[in-house]
Amino acid sequence: MKKKFNRLILLIIITLLFFCTAANAFAAEQSLIRHQDTVISEDQMVESVVVVGGDATVYGSVRDVVVVINGNLDIKKSSRIMGTVLVIGGNIRQEPGAHLTDNVLNISFDRATSNSLLLGGMLFIGVWFMRLVLSLLFTLLPFIIATISKHRLEPLVILVRRSPERLLLIGFVSSLLLTAIIALLAITVVGLPLVILLLLASLVIFLLGLASISLVVGEWLPGNDRAPYLNTLGGSIIIISAINFPFLGSLLLLSLFWISLGIVILWYWENRKNNKGI
Repeated sequence: MKKKFNRLILLIIITLLFFCTAANAFAAEQSLIRHQDTVISEDQMVESVVVVGGDATVYGSVRDVVVVINGNLDIKKSSRIMGTVLVIGGNIRQEPGAHLTDNVLNISFDRATSNSLLLGGMLFIGVWFMRLVLSLLFTLLPFIIATISKHRLEPLVILVRRSPERLLLIGFVSSLLLTAIIALLAITVVGLPLVILLLLASLVIFLLGLASISLVVGEWLPGNDRAPYLNTLGGSIIIISAINFPFLGSLLLLSLFWISLGIVILWYWENRKNNKGI
C-alpha cells in the first residue's frame, strides 16, 4: 500500500514537472523579445513581439502588441495584428491587405522631432532650474531680512500671531483693489512706471510678510532656545517646500501674499492710529 502511494506521488510530481516545462516552452513561443532582425512567418502565431535594435517583418499573426525600438517594421499583406503597434526611432511599411485592429503609433526621430524634443527638454530643464533658484532665493531672503532687522520685525510677527484670519481677509480685499489700480495704470503709457513701482512694492511687502510668517512657523519646531533668525530659516524652508507642491502650492503662495499684504496694511493703520492718539 505504501509503495503504491509513493508511486502515485512520484507520478503526480512527474506530471506536474512535465506540464510546467511544456507551459514554459509554450510561453516562450508565444512572446518574442529579440535584439536582432526578426521575422514572423506566415504560419506563425505569437502573443507579442518586442524588437530592440533591429528590424521586424510580420507575415503571420500577433495577438497582442508589436513594439520595435530603433528599427523598422514591415507589415506584410498576410499579417494579422490584434494589438497596438508601436515603432520608436524607425519607420512602418504596411502592405495593402494587412489586417490591423488597434492603434498604430510611429515616433520617428527625424530632424524636426529631434529639434522639438531638444527644445522641450531645454525648456523643462530651464523651468526646473528657475524654480530651484527662486526656491533657494525665497528661502534665504527671509533669513537675511530677519538677521538684518533683528527685533524690528517683531511688530509684524505679533500681528501674525494675533489674527492670521483677519490678515488674510484684509489682504484679499486689498489685493483686489491693487489689481484694479494696476490694470487701470497699465493701459496708459504714463502709468507703466507706476505699475513697475507697485509691483516692486508688492514684492517687498511679500518678503516682509514671508519673513514674519516664517519666524512664527519656525517657532513651532521642537526646541525653544533658537535665535529668531534660525526660526525664520527653519520656517522658510518648510513654507517654500510646501509651495513647490502642485496646485496646493499655488494656493499657499497666494494666501501668503494676501497675509503679507494684510500685515503691512494693518501695521500701518495701527501705527497711524496710535500717532493720532498721541
